[in-house]
Amino acid sequence: MGSIEGRIGGVFAGYDIYALLEDGNVNGRIGGSVIGDDINIKYSLADGTINGRFGGAIFGKDISGNIGNDFVDARIGGGIDGHDLKLKQDGNTVYGRCGGIVDGFDVLINFQGSTATGRLGGTFDGFDVECQCVDVEPVISAVIIASAYYLYKKHQNNNHSG
Repeated sequence: MGSIEGRIGGVFAGYDIYALLEDGNVNGRIGGSVIGDDINIKYSLADGTINGRFGGAIFGKDISGNIGNDFVDARIGGGIDGHDLKLKQDGNTVYGRCGGIVDGFDVLINFQGSTATGRLGGTFDGFDVECQCVDVEPVISAVIIASAYYLYKKHQNNNHSG
């Protein structure tokens, strides 16, 4: 059984991440007990698929796409309000982008043993990554970590609109 545990962002702004992985299933939580999303994802590196949901039946976001040992090409959310998630692993680093040029963000995560550190977004408007990823493929860890930032941004936009 593997696990991902840590935080994106700082003390006041950010999300906690806690997930357990077993037999191609990822279950856990991003955020806190009040503001956040459950994680319920299935993946198979052998079949090259990733599918599941962050959040509940009404206020959640689906994820589906292709995944391999060193890449992810998936979609979080719907066809209109979702983002493409494209990641590539090169050695100990997973990098890529979630979303488009205007409304997306860069992903850069380095893995040393079970420690994942890096940056989501830009220098000024992004979040630092600090997680422990035990017995989890880096590309799977990066999907969960990048999705946490995507969901954080969605929650912030919904709270500040209108």
